[in-house]
Amino acid sequence: MKETTWEQNRELQPEDYEIRLEQLCDHVQFEGPLLSAAKDAIKGYSNELPYHNIDHMFMVAEETLALCVEYGLSVEDTQMLVMAALWHDYDYKTPLQPEYDSKEQRSAVCAYGAITKHSNDNEVFAESVASLIISTHESET
Repeated sequence: MKETTWEQNRELQPEDYEIRLEQLCDHVQFEGPLLSAAKDAIKGYSNELPYHNIDHMFMVAEETLALCVEYGLSVEDTQMLVMAALWHDYDYKTPLQPEYDSKEQRSAVCAYGAITKHSNDNEVFAESVASLIISTHESET
C-alpha cells in the first residue's frame, strides 16, 4: 500500500498524545461537537493493557485515516470511520456489565453518548458510528 502524507508525518513520541490527537483531528476536519467527542475518546484508554491501549487506539485511527485518504472517501465518511476507530475499544479494561452483550456494544453506547452529548444535531452521525463499532464484534459461531 502506498504511504500517504499523513503516514509520512507521524513522528511524534507516545507521550505526545494530545498533540497527536490534535493533528489527527485537524486532518480529519473534526470541528465543534465532533472535535469534542473525538477528544473524549482518549479518556477511555490507558497503557495498562498490553494491546487495547492508547497506542492501539492511535494505530487503528491512523490506519483508518490512511485507507480513507487512499480510497478517496468523502470528508463525512472519513469522519465517521475515524470516530469509530477512536472509540472502538473504549473502556476495554473494565469488566463487562450484564446490560451489554459485548465490549463493542459498550464502546458503541459510550461513543453515541459522547457524540450526542456535545450536539443533538449529530444523532444520525452518532448512530452510524455506533453501528460501525458494533459491526467489529467477532461472532462466536
